[in-house]
Amino acid sequence: EAINFDFGSTFGKLFLMLTYGESRPIQDDEDAPAYIAAQFSIESGTALQKNASCIVLAEINRERGEAIQNAANSELPVMNEIDLRFRDEIPPNQDRADTTRIAVCYAGERLITKNGHGASRLARALRHSGKRVWVDDDTPITNGLENYSLVYLVGKEDAKLNREEMNAIYAYIQQGGTVLMENCTSDQKGKPEEIIGFYMELAASYGIQIEEPRSGDPLVEEPHLFTILPGSPEAGQAPKILAGNGLIVSSLDLGCLWQGERDGSPVSREEIRSAVEFGENILLYADNRKCKVQAG
Repeated sequence: EAINFDFGSTFGKLFLMLTYGESRPIQDDEDAPAYIAAQFSIESGTALQKNASCIVLAEINRERGEAIQNAANSELPVMNEIDLRFRDEIPPNQDRADTTRIAVCYAGERLITKNGHGASRLARALRHSGKRVWVDDDTPITNGLENYSLVYLVGKEDAKLNREEMNAIYAYIQQGGTVLMENCTSDQKGKPEEIIGFYMELAASYGIQIEEPRSGDPLVEEPHLFTILPGSPEAGQAPKILAGNGLIVSSLDLGCLWQGERDGSPVSREEIRSAVEFGENILLYADNRKCKVQAG
């Protein structure tokens, strides 16, 4: 039987939950047997209830006054669409904490991209190997990013962030988040080094030192060993990835490689596989960093 639920005027990040509750023992009169009243109810909230008597049915990112609709693309629901990707399963196949979330954000004007700028292709490949990875495309750069394991920040030649966005990213990093900053040459006509330069300046403004990963760095060794990175530079060129303290600046064109292209041209299956495996390294790095920072 279908049940209607009215979210009213609430907006923002909303959770639709099925909850279970029991009363204390009740007696109708002194000599009557005691009984317990139990009931299931459906309710919404802006935060998850951290107890076993709550089952998440759906999530919704709702704008003020907007109607809620079914997702046109169940893998990439957008604002005001019902998101069923994180609903709890009975019996559970995986703990909710094992889910990895990626937020795809855009520095400046939103790029015309597909598949969440390749991130949803990465997530799909990893789900086939048993991992629970999902992507939110065009995520606003505001407070609340802490729910994501990785923020994938994509820019073009006129990339820029306002003060509020810079503060939101800094707060996210301080809370244990990891930000992958990248450009994609197939999405723009500007010079890639201009975007990378912007990201380098951003890292400096945060006081974060980034450098080329060295031998033994988890980023290039866990779970996949890399001695040559995907789309690695020619001899004598500058390194194409710099990382440190939750910031990863990349000119590897990973987003394009995850979609099977570079500079608008197809790439080999080997290059795609290598990029996906390096993406898995990045996500493991992000998950481990988040756990370490939050554990204190």
